[in-house]
This record gives sequence, C-alpha cells and structure tokens, in this order.
Amino acid sequence: MLKVAMFTVVLLVIVTAVTFYVRPRACHDSEPFVWRPRIPLRFSEPQAGSAGTYDVALVFGRLGWCAGEFQGPFGIRPGPDGNLYVADDLAHRISVFDPQGRFVRLLGRRGSGPGEVLYVDSINFGPGGELYVADTGANRIQVWDAAGVYQREFGGDSRQGHPLLMNPRDIIIDERGLSYVADFHGNCVQIYDDRGRFVQTLTGFDGPIQLCLTRGGLLCVSELHAHRIQIRTVSGDMIRSFAEEGDGPGQLRSPHGLAWGPEGLLYVADYGNHRIHLFHEDGQPAGTLGQKGSSPGLLQHPTSVCFTSDGRLYVVDKGNHRVQAWNVQVVDTAEAVLRSGPGN
Repeated sequence: MLKVAMFTVVLLVIVTAVTFYVRPRACHDSEPFVWRPRIPLRFSEPQAGSAGTYDVALVFGRLGWCAGEFQGPFGIRPGPDGNLYVADDLAHRISVFDPQGRFVRLLGRRGSGPGEVLYVDSINFGPGGELYVADTGANRIQVWDAAGVYQREFGGDSRQGHPLLMNPRDIIIDERGLSYVADFHGNCVQIYDDRGRFVQTLTGFDGPIQLCLTRGGLLCVSELHAHRIQIRTVSGDMIRSFAEEGDGPGQLRSPHGLAWGPEGLLYVADYGNHRIHLFHEDGQPAGTLGQKGSSPGLLQHPTSVCFTSDGRLYVVDKGNHRVQAWNVQVVDTAEAVLRSGPGN
C-alpha cells in the first residue's frame, strides 16, 4: 500500500512538472516584465590610452509562453516601423516590442504551412518593408507583409531550380534586394534575387550562423564551428578572416550575431564566452563588453545584436530569456581596449 502511495505521489509530481514546463500556463493581465534602472547601471574599466562604458538602459522579457515572454529568443532586428522584432526560436513565433520594451504583438505560430514557422532563428526586412523570416526547422525563407501575412517563400523546393536550404539560420537583404542566407548544415551562404530565385552559392564556411554587411558592402559571416569571422566580397572573394577559439583578446567561442556600431567597430555576440567582443574592420580586437551572469548588464549565451537609429545596442541574452538595451560609449577607438565589470 505504501509503494502504491509513493508511486502516486511521484506520478503526480511528474505530471505537474510536465504540465508547467511543456504546456503554456494561463496568462494573466499583468504587464510583461520590463526593467528600467532609476540610476544608470554603468560598467567600465578604463585601460591606458582608452576608455569605454556601457549603461544598461532597459531589460525586457523572461521565461514563459505569455505575451512578452520568451522560450528561446535568438535573433533581433529593428523594423521600419520603429519596433523591435525578436525571433523566439523555441516558441516558434516572432515577438514585437516597442523601443521601450513594451509588448506590441505576436507574429506566426508553430507549423509548416504558409505563415507558420518551425524554430524561427532570424528575421530581416527588405527594401520595401517586407518581413523575411528564416524558417529554420522548415528549411525555407518566408516573406510576409508588414502585418505578418504570408506572401511567398523560397529555398525549400528543389523544383525551383536551386539547392535546398539545410537549416537556414540568418538572412540579410542588400539595397538591390538580394538575399544572403546562412545555410548552416550546408556550410555555405546561398544568394537569391528579389523574387526568391537562386543566384549563387558561396562555399568555404564551417557552420555559418549569422551575417551582416559592412558599410562598404562587404559580407561578414560568423562561423560557429571554426570560431572565427570571415569578410568577403558579395561575390565570394576572400578579404580576410580573423579570431580563433579561446577566451582571450581576439578569441571567440561559438560566435553568433554580428552588427556594426556607429563608431565603426564590429560587435560580435561571443556565445560561448558570454560577452560581446568588439573588432576593428581589419580584424584587430577592440575589447569586450559583458561577462557571465544573470543580473542586468551580465549575459548568458548571447545570440544576436543590433543597433537602432539612436545608437542604442540591443543584445539577445538567450540563456536569461531576455533582451538587454545598452548605451555604449567608446573613446579612442583606434586603440580601444574595453573590459567590463560592475561599477558606477
């Protein structure tokens, strides 16, 4: 009888845990979590001949299934409407927030049909304001209008006359409307025209996961498995590669997101080192921001970075299920060496 009672209790605990963690809980009317410091939380450690600080301006999001909550945030991009679009990989949806971190709406739902997504990793916007969605689990790129209504897709059908995408992790669109897709399992970057027709394959990558363009129109690719950054022409010619595996200056561990800062530095989400690593365009290290932790200003497996028009840096802090907004100031970027640590 005792064994039966113990078995019943254990079974009840398991069922309760599965219900809480797997099934969405009831959402209440309370506002989604947004943290704004009353006093700027400043991180800095000036070095000889240089100095840098970043203030935590905003933190929003937390673990959950409700509006304004995340399961596995991955990519972030500012939209033409001024809002922030966050690809929530494990929730199979895109969450939209205003610049103050207030939840606006959800786009997409789990599935493989038009307008549905499976493990969406990244989003971006075309010259006409269309939303491009890297539908990672469905091995395709979807194009939606500004309201999130399905328009078309490409990359997932070999009958269209181009190679099949295999785990597309990121997409960027240039001024001509050409799409560059980080084809993770294909170890390549696929290029498509503005109608989704295949143009070219760039090879020679080892786990390409995130992309960006320099101000001069060069293609930057972060390689997860090679722990490095490649810079090429958009036709594929190698310009340079830099970084290696490690946790020292100029070293990366599983680099993810890329963004160019207003001062001309490349910001890299250094996923395995729980920090943002800054580089000059020639590949020389310019310092780091952040370290491992769960308090505001600290990071756990950052996956994506972007800048808004006001120069504010947004970081997807995936391991902490949130997005942080930082005001970054870099002085003497020619020789800047930034280290982060809590301080006022």
